[in-house]
Amino acid sequence: MRVLAIWFLLTALGLAAGLIWAFVPVLVPFIAIAVGFGAVAGLMIALARSLERFLGRRA
Repeated sequence: MRVLAIWFLLTALGLAAGLIWAFVPVLVPFIAIAVGFGAVAGLMIALARSLERFLGRRA
């Protein structure tokens, strides 16, 4: 029973490593794009708030 448990553990680790190796090249660009979009959105929000404050002072 002990050998079977070790066999299952090694098989699971091997399958997990194979899946990670297969999907990381696909997921990394998507994560980078999502972070970039988040940064652009944050910058737009900051600019809109500063513009709102600037226009509020002028009125």
